[in-house]
Parts: sequence; C-alpha cells; structure tokens
Amino acid sequence: MKFIIKKDILIKALSDTGKVFSMGKVAVPILNNFKFTVEKDFIEILASNGDTTILNKLDVFDDDGNEVVSVESNGEFLISFRITEIVKKLNGETINFELIDNSFIIISDGNSEYRLNCDRVKEYTDIDLNTSNDYIDVDIPQFIKAVSQVSFAASNKEMSNILVAINLKIKNNQLILQATDSNRLARKIIEVKSDKEVEANIPSKTLNDVSRMCEGRQSLLISFSKERTIFKIDNLLVFSNLLTGNYPNLDTILSPKYTIDCLVNSKELIEAMGRVSLLFIDRQTAARLVITPNEFKIIARSPQFGSIEDKINDFKFENNEFEISLDCDYIVAAIRAFNTPYVKLQFTGEVKPMYIRSDDEPNLVQVVTPLRILN
Repeated sequence: MKFIIKKDILIKALSDTGKVFSMGKVAVPILNNFKFTVEKDFIEILASNGDTTILNKLDVFDDDGNEVVSVESNGEFLISFRITEIVKKLNGETINFELIDNSFIIISDGNSEYRLNCDRVKEYTDIDLNTSNDYIDVDIPQFIKAVSQVSFAASNKEMSNILVAINLKIKNNQLILQATDSNRLARKIIEVKSDKEVEANIPSKTLNDVSRMCEGRQSLLISFSKERTIFKIDNLLVFSNLLTGNYPNLDTILSPKYTIDCLVNSKELIEAMGRVSLLFIDRQTAARLVITPNEFKIIARSPQFGSIEDKINDFKFENNEFEISLDCDYIVAAIRAFNTPYVKLQFTGEVKPMYIRSDDEPNLVQVVTPLRILN
C-alpha cells in the first residue's frame, strides 16, 4: 500500500474524523487507531470510540478538479490517533505513506521520515457501516441554531442516563429537539419534508459535536433506525448509537392552559440577573421576582454577602402582583437562547413552571422550574 496526499487535506480529514476520540471514552484499546482504507479513486478514514463512529471519504480529486491524493497501490492499515500531531509537525506540502509488511508505516515529507508500528487490521473492532438511502434533509444553519438553543438544558450527570440525551422526533413534517435535566426544559421545532414518525435519544455531547462538524458544510442528511442515527455531512458519515430508555413525555408540561404574561427587555433582565449572581459563590443563584403593573423587582439574599434589590424598567405586565423564586443562571441561559430584544415570561403559579417565549422565535420554548425555598 502506497499513496501521497496533500498535507492540508490530510490534517483536516484527521481532525474531523478524530473528533470521535473526544466524544467519549474509547471502549477498547484497538479503537485508539484510525483505520485507513486506500482504493484507486478514494481514501476512507475511520475512527470510533464504540458508541460514535465517523467515516470520512476523500476523493482523489477535489471539487475544482485538482488532484489531492495519488494512490500507487491499494491497502488497509491502522495507525495511532497521534498521527494527527505528527502530520502537523511535518513541513512538506505533501505527505507520503507506505505500508511495509503489514507491520509498520513509513510517513515522510521528503525531509523527515517516521517509521511507525501499526496494529493488524483484522484486530480492529467490527463496526456496522451499512447506511440507508432513507435520509431527511435538514437545513444546516437551522440545525446548528436549534442544537445550541436546546442542548444546555440536558443533564450533565451520567447517573441521569436518559436525561443526558437530546430527544429528537420527526412528526408531521417537523424535526423536534428537546432536552431537560428535570429542573428546566427546552424545545425547538424545525420544519422538514418528511411524513415519517421516528424518535431518537442522542447524547447531548455527541449532538453538539455533530453541530460543530456542520459549520461551513453544504449538506446535512439524517437517517434514523432503532439502534442508531446516521448524520451525513457532505463527505462525512457520523454513526451515533442511541441511549436506551423512554424519554419523559414533555407534551403536557409544554401546553399550559392559562398563563400570566410579562413582556420584558432581554438585555436588561440578563444584566440584572448578572448583578444578582455576584452575591453567590458555589451556591444556587436563587432570586425572587416580584412583579406588578408598575414595578419589576429582583430580590436576593446571601448569608455570606448580604442582599440585593434590582429593578427592571422596560417591561409590560397587566395583572395583579405576582411573585416567584427562580434560579438566576437558568433564566439567563434560557433567555440567551432566544437572542431576541424581548422575551415573554409566562407564569402559571408561584410553585409551577415559568415559560419563556418570544414572538421572534415562535418555534422555541424554554421552561424553568421554580425554587420552593429562597436561601
């Protein structure tokens, strides 16, 4: 096996494929390798941690018709994920690879030459790379935005299991993304062209990584099965195993029958919550909102530092006085997800969830559970 490849093309391919090594703990030592499959017309680079797999296909010619890979002879080999850093250190514009006796690889740029041991391909974990032609086309900018607006609400505690996932649903020509850690909830809807009804629970970290891979790409296709989801991002294929278990039914929580609404300036509320948070160190940033038609106050007390009372000037509230205790950090994260000048706070009771919506983002809703005790 022998081929030559442009250095910049190889570095990008290794970086994209190698993201899998930071997505989760590698299941078995042999998976600490890239698997290269070299054919006359293309090279495939495969990496997996056991739960997520990335397959990167490089054609010998780029989109402009320039030759970026020259294959002299076909073959397969495994090489340590550390190859990425080695290639970056080489100075040549092209990198030469040659497999010797299926036991070591010669990597050179004309000046520097590495002779690296490699594991045998037959020892690599058997990975199902079968794909489906049944893909759903998803707009990349909308997908990236939706993931950022939802993912922060997922749990970051492994013991929560299913709550570390983002729940994806396809229904009625809509892709629904939702996440909750039981204290807050986020849901975003994207319009898609699909009459299917499917559901998948994908680890939040994985979906965030997939979202970052989509940046600067042209096409995103998603395929669902019972055991995994496949993301086709241009020349990249990302296979993600699903988390098992039933995701909580959030429909009833997201459909309150009656709400008390308060329109408020997003920037002003975020800044006020920031000032309140300064009272708390390594503690829940608890604050009480006291709202009347004429006044919007945020009150907080810290046993360590004292108290604060802050006021919001730009708001509209047409009901009787209302009070609720909430976590400042949760409110700020939820409002920032909208990135709109104003948000609508919707209350259903002092000990019931608060909903956050915006007329400028009608397909997004955030929910924050109130605190029963204000420290």
